[in-house]
Amino acid sequence: MKALTILILLLAATNSCFAQASLSPDPPSSVYFKDVDGDGKPDKFTYQIKRWENDYEGALRIVSAKGSVLWEHEYPIGKGDLNELLSTEGDATGRKVILTDWVKKFFIGELNYGAAIERIKIKAEDIDNEQIDYAAKLASVSPRKLKREIISQRSNTVVFYRAEWREDLMMIVYVPSLRKFVCYSRGY
Repeated sequence: MKALTILILLLAATNSCFAQASLSPDPPSSVYFKDVDGDGKPDKFTYQIKRWENDYEGALRIVSAKGSVLWEHEYPIGKGDLNELLSTEGDATGRKVILTDWVKKFFIGELNYGAAIERIKIKAEDIDNEQIDYAAKLASVSPRKLKREIISQRSNTVVFYRAEWREDLMMIVYVPSLRKFVCYSRGY
């Protein structure tokens, strides 16, 4: 009986060692700091891609220096779509791109398909009414008021990034009255 107990304990310990050894390392992520809400303090951008079942999940989170969430977007990425995005990036740059490098360089401007954080002037024709209707509903404001505020700014703080697939260009703008970003257009 004592030998059986020892054998069970050994097997349990061995299985837990194997389970720990087979855990995947932390998913690749990158952090970038830039003031986007206009308070003079750098806000924190976090980008991550992790395995999710047989595919991947991407996430972009922007948090103010005070800790308020300015934007949060989690989205599925098919394995084939991610491979195509990395391959297209490699074709554009002339060098092989691996996932960890892609994530690491996402904010720093070394990628053709990475994020871009810019100050531009958004015009009425740049805005997708369907996206504004959805954003207005989430923010409990009228679409007309939201669109008017975006257009009335002298310049807009925008972030462009690829989401679910290579052609899925997210275009988000900071809206001061909401103290958040909203998606104003989505390129397909």
